[in-house]
Amino acid sequence: MALTIKWIIKGVLLEIVDYVLAARSGDAKAFTKLIEMNQNLALGYAYSKLGDFVQAQDVVQDSFLIAFSKLNELENPEVFSGWLRGIVHFRCHRVFRTKGRNWSSLNDFSEEVDDGVDLNEIIQKRQEKEHLMNAIKSLPELQRTVVSLYYLEEQSQKAVADFLELPVSKVNNYLHEARETLKGRLLEMAKDSFREQRLSEEFAKNIGEIVSVHGSLVETKVNKAERATIFDVLGSKTRANRPGADLVVVQRMKNGRFRCISTGSEVSDKAKLYNQGDSEKALRELSEDHIISIVDQIASKKDKPFLETGIKVIDLLCPIRDGGSIGVFGKDGVGRAVLVMELLKRKQEIKGDLNLFFYVNRESLKSTQDILNDELGKELGITSDINENVQTAWIYHDSAGDPTYAKEASYLDTRLYFSPLKGIQNIWPTIDPLNSFSKSFSKETLGEKHFEVASRALDVMKKAHALFLDSIHLEMMALGARREAARRKLEFNKQRLSELSGENLLIAKRSLLLDQYFTQPFFVAEEFTKMKGVAVSLNDTIEGAHRILEGEFDDVSPKDLSMKGAI
Repeated sequence: MALTIKWIIKGVLLEIVDYVLAARSGDAKAFTKLIEMNQNLALGYAYSKLGDFVQAQDVVQDSFLIAFSKLNELENPEVFSGWLRGIVHFRCHRVFRTKGRNWSSLNDFSEEVDDGVDLNEIIQKRQEKEHLMNAIKSLPELQRTVVSLYYLEEQSQKAVADFLELPVSKVNNYLHEARETLKGRLLEMAKDSFREQRLSEEFAKNIGEIVSVHGSLVETKVNKAERATIFDVLGSKTRANRPGADLVVVQRMKNGRFRCISTGSEVSDKAKLYNQGDSEKALRELSEDHIISIVDQIASKKDKPFLETGIKVIDLLCPIRDGGSIGVFGKDGVGRAVLVMELLKRKQEIKGDLNLFFYVNRESLKSTQDILNDELGKELGITSDINENVQTAWIYHDSAGDPTYAKEASYLDTRLYFSPLKGIQNIWPTIDPLNSFSKSFSKETLGEKHFEVASRALDVMKKAHALFLDSIHLEMMALGARREAARRKLEFNKQRLSELSGENLLIAKRSLLLDQYFTQPFFVAEEFTKMKGVAVSLNDTIEGAHRILEGEFDDVSPKDLSMKGAI
């Protein structure tokens, strides 16, 4: 019999270890199971310290949230229960310091008295409970603790001993002594009273229970019945059922969890969530400070050099820092979502962390939501916005398509602006280097040759931009006449080239060559372009741009460099 008991206990320990390890990897169900296994032990312990079940339940909620946030700090998963007890003890001590020890009731014994009820019976019950209260209060602390844990969920002496990190013999002695004090009617009343206070399964499964809070960035779990997606607004309610801050969903995590921006004050970890769905309200309430705050929290603080993505225009002109923040700006139809998918496709080859912040205005919100749920995304396995070394946060901002805002958003390490003007010229990706910016663009970071070639390329493209500026083309674009604008651009460029001479002609030609050189087939678009995706090393990218700037391709048609890899 002893062997059987030992095997069962060992099995429980192994189960706890498994749940801890799974919870560390982001499995919310595993952490919920840990709560279910330990919630009444924790409640009994907190009650034995505070003497008030309401305060004790608050402490237990706080303690599990702290445990979740610090789970990776637990060196030995087998001692989870004892480690949790230490957290509960600390939280009780804080309550004791701020509110004082209560011990006024088991559950605020006030009762509503209905007509026709015997008042003498009510008074007698209250007197019995007060007598029980005094009896429990008079117990030495360890006896009171053991009784609370043992009867709250009728735990075994072994489970109580493990939680308290005491020998089983000590627990048996304390339990025996407490029973001697609370004998007869009082003992039965104590059992009944503790049973009434047990936490149900719903304690661990509350809809929208907030599992961690980090300033404006809130991690939540929303019940399946509520359903939520990017840009949805989750309303929150306080424990007093009063309206709290709204939360805007910005990242999908695994196992039904989400990351949100809190649009009001910091959300309480006891708030309950519901799907409100008012994105317009979110746009009105979402401040620049909120966005800057969550960019700072999501992006890492690595002091490392830029990364190679294999995408020429990015690596040469808009370098990305390892672990830095990357803003993706532009309007609909410019291939921004395709870039996100391409970076996810290349994540194994990119030796570092990419933190993408995809900015969307009210005009492109619905289009973006459709793209996130289309078949291409599912085929790539994009069911979460946090994928190994590439994560994406979706930001609702009215200036998402404004190149001026991309320039001013200096809180981001790299800002990539996707231009519709590039799109109508079939320059893909449509990243506009003249409206994109990187804090890594310096000789110290890039090295002398890279910096020199990139600076020369940008200078040529800036001068050519002034040479090819056409007010009629811009007017057509503003009016949304994209087809006419594309035709006008083609005709105007030919006319302008025939008018230029000398240095201006060389600048114009080389700029057009660079534009086409920076086009590139993507792996994720092979089915649509019928072209095999390519990745180009940084050295090859620099060398190709250098050869163009030196005039090696002055007599070559720009189209001959279109959608190629290295040259």
